[in-house]
Amino acid sequence: MQHKQGSRRTNITHTTAMQNLALAWYSEEDYEDVLGMMADRDDLPETYQEWLDLSLAMEDELFRQGHQVVRIAIQPKQFSSWCAIQGLKPNGRARARFAAKQALRKARLN
Repeated sequence: MQHKQGSRRTNITHTTAMQNLALAWYSEEDYEDVLGMMADRDDLPETYQEWLDLSLAMEDELFRQGHQVVRIAIQPKQFSSWCAIQGLKPNGRARARFAAKQALRKARLN
């Protein structure tokens, strides 16, 4: 599910197998490339710091609500390839789906 704060979206997906929330997470080094490739880039914060502040606030709120949050790294090349294979546009829905699948994969490995 996507949560919107103001005009900005944060991608969160509930993974029922783990009872956790998967949160798409970006590195500062990749953020410019992330913005450049996303179909919904206008919905994302313009700067990494703005994105980070919003995401940390969202993560804190989810923890306060009793949720476990799993940060899932979105690396531009890997995500772009995954979207192409899945036939998806690189957008919030695809990020949420990717994060959920990666979180489930991580849970199976642990």
